Amino acid sequence: MYALREDFMPVFQASFLAEIARVKIALGKLREGEAVLKQAFAAFDRGGLTCNTNSLFVADAHLQLALGNPEHALERMEALIQRLHHSGSRNCLAEGYWLQGKAWLALAKVEQAREACLKAKAAAEENSERTILWQILASLAELEKTYGNVTEADRMTGRALEVISYIADHAGTDEFRSLSHRRSN
Repeated sequence: MYALREDFMPVFQASFLAEIARVKIALGKLREGEAVLKQAFAAFDRGGLTCNTNSLFVADAHLQLALGNPEHALERMEALIQRLHHSGSRNCLAEGYWLQGKAWLALAKVEQAREACLKAKAAAEENSERTILWQILASLAELEKTYGNVTEADRMTGRALEVISYIADHAGTDEFRSLSHRRSN
């Protein structure tokens, strides 16, 4: 993916680099992700407004959480959420709240984490964002366990599994789903 970065129009390069950084971060290649993210912010700074600048801030929050800097992730997400509310945009709102919740949890602020995750859940459900919803539900299940709410934790886990099943059942082509189901059986 990284080799293709120059093939994209400059207006798309920052968000493209942000997605590459997220992949690196997910793979645990934090320094590589950080370097790519620096390039993304540089492309953003050079080009002014780009498509989906929210992805830069979301990727940085993922990086900061992985690096153990929840305060920085929290600052990024609070700024992003405020900007989204001000502009009326919903793009990345659910993930922004979820990352805010993860940052609060890393700071041992369980109630704030739960509130942020509940806001994330509401935003994801409103926008039918299943790819982030299952993760939010899994986080809420863990939070409910900390409160001793085992029944609610189990309910959230069950809902997360339902969302994952829905995604799997609707991903790709019929042929792909058939292959996937054969492999899982």
